[in-house]
Amino acid sequence: MSPTRIPSPCIGLCSTTYGDPVCRGCQRFHNEIIQWNQYKPEHKTLVWQRIECITETVLARTLRIQDPAKLEEFLIKQQIRYVKTASANHWVLSLLKALSQSRQLSEHNASTFLQQHCGIRCFTSANTPLKRLWNDIKNQLLVLSEAQYELQNRSLQKI
Repeated sequence: MSPTRIPSPCIGLCSTTYGDPVCRGCQRFHNEIIQWNQYKPEHKTLVWQRIECITETVLARTLRIQDPAKLEEFLIKQQIRYVKTASANHWVLSLLKALSQSRQLSEHNASTFLQQHCGIRCFTSANTPLKRLWNDIKNQLLVLSEAQYELQNRSLQKI
């Protein structure tokens, strides 16, 4: 991998193929997904920064990563795909997506499981299952991303 190669933020939940202007998985705008391979590294970095900002905003309301090394160790051990060069917050999205899809784990108590296995302190109610936590976070990410998309489109229309 070349040093200037910037990986895609994709987490494998693309909804733009179904007409969504903002991807429900990675929060990129539809045009960013289509043009990703043509973007210069500087443009890709800007997209990543926007996504990281949204992710940090949403996750700060819900959880705190206390041990990033423990989180990464769990991701590797469970063979969960994640972007190593992304922030630990982005790793949490990959983690929660995978856990919510697991029949064995999706209904586990999010707070207990994340603390014990991933070094993450969760600020949800005591009985929130992992799947519900993931859905809540996904919805919050989408709301903020769609708001940014609308702001961008309004700005472009004024030009």
